[in-house]
Amino acid sequence: MNVRNIFFLVAFAVMTVCMRGEEANPIAGYEGLFDTWGRFNRESAGCVVVIDLTDPADLPKNLARPGGMFRLRSVTDRMTALSGLDCYCFHYTQLKRTSLAKPIVKAIIVRPPSPAKLLSCMAARDEFWAMLRETRTPVIGFCGGFHQIYLAFGGKCGDMRRLAPGEVDPNSSYSPGFLKEWGFTKVRLLKRDPLFDGLGPEIQVLQQHVSECKQLPDQFEVLASSDACWVQVIKHKTHLIYGTQFHPEAYDNDHPDGKRILQNFFRIAGINGKTNR
Repeated sequence: MNVRNIFFLVAFAVMTVCMRGEEANPIAGYEGLFDTWGRFNRESAGCVVVIDLTDPADLPKNLARPGGMFRLRSVTDRMTALSGLDCYCFHYTQLKRTSLAKPIVKAIIVRPPSPAKLLSCMAARDEFWAMLRETRTPVIGFCGGFHQIYLAFGGKCGDMRRLAPGEVDPNSSYSPGFLKEWGFTKVRLLKRDPLFDGLGPEIQVLQQHVSECKQLPDQFEVLASSDACWVQVIKHKTHLIYGTQFHPEAYDNDHPDGKRILQNFFRIAGINGKTNR
């Protein structure tokens, strides 16, 4: 049996598990990639939590790629370095709406990968969305995480427009024929906000998307935009919930704006960046 057939069988099995409801475990066999509730429940110091949105069917495929789940661990390592707090990582299917309702959780980070489509494990998705609506812990989501935030409040998403004849596709292996933003691109700030402290009117950040927000719920406002995609940064009007279409976590020495955004978010969340260890 070839690798492609194995991935198909795993995806079918995961889909079946997700449709059974809450008792099944869609990440069975891959629990070691994520933190356990036993360790988390023993925690007494302040911490931040990363929620991973990888479709369970994609876990074996991601592990088979060079570097495996290195990108996941690189995100948690960066969140620890920037916040100064221990960082826990849970898959969204591990969560109930009250799982993170503890005073020690100082911030929640919702990370991709996740297409803008609805998450495949529907019972877990509903609990996750309820958590986003009910939490009063500061939240920020990137790219696929950004989409899930406004979807949880009733928003709508979809693919960007089709490419016009002669337009160049920056990544033809991903949703070929559709407009997409790819690589480090410019984003304009529309409104000043503490999230943008220390930044100019235009930032340069990593984009890797074909999906966009088609309808933003009334509870949110747009803080930044680009020529190709109007909704680049959103903020809830009454709760500390932010979302970015781009990837601020993927900064480097030549493109530090994403790092500044994350530092500002942790400061807004009341985290001083000093280690608790």
